[in-house]
Amino acid sequence: MGLRVKVEVLDAESGERALQLARLLPLSLMIVDINMPGMDGLTLVDKVRRDSRPTVARLPVILLTSDRSEAARVRMREVGANEMLYKPVSAATLVDTAGKLLEEAAP
Repeated sequence: MGLRVKVEVLDAESGERALQLARLLPLSLMIVDINMPGMDGLTLVDKVRRDSRPTVARLPVILLTSDRSEAARVRMREVGANEMLYKPVSAATLVDTAGKLLEEAAP
């Protein structure tokens, strides 16, 4: 029998909205697609990491992409994403990765 955890998922229609939510709400983790309307996921993660609020700047971030190039991995590291998963990603992989990052971020 696996561990059951209750989560609340917030859906942001754009990178700008996701950044606004990160600044307004006590989030534990962000799962970000690189391709989003308006602000792309890499720019969003860069803005999160540069935020003056430690609770925002230290948020664990998982980036989702279908771009398997080394350039994409380099850029992911440059902006400070914790993990990068390739689409299509299985639910098990996403849950495992999120669990690992939440465990590492726990006080």
